[in-house]
Amino acid sequence: RTMVSVFERLRCRIVDNRWVEAADFKVPDHLNEITVTPPETLTSVLGMYASEMLPEDRPMWHMTLVHDILADRDILVFRSHHAIGDGLSLVQMMNWIFDIENKDHIES
Repeated sequence: RTMVSVFERLRCRIVDNRWVEAADFKVPDHLNEITVTPPETLTSVLGMYASEMLPEDRPMWHMTLVHDILADRDILVFRSHHAIGDGLSLVQMMNWIFDIENKDHIES
């Protein structure tokens, strides 16, 4: 099962105040990868990223993998319109995505 199959609103957009499944939905349209390199800072890059509007012509969420070269770490950033879900439902989604139960192959 995938995230977009479990959480159907991730495949939908709002049309005339109703949830409508996007006929042209493609997961790669909602994924991005960026690298923060000096003199950029993670804070400045995330500030620009967070200020970008989510497009209204497709499901209003986006996920970006950020590689911070200076800090030698990677960060996954998930943005969504508040209509996708309330705080509790988004926490449940993140718990589902990052559930490591029975995933012994992951090293800590």
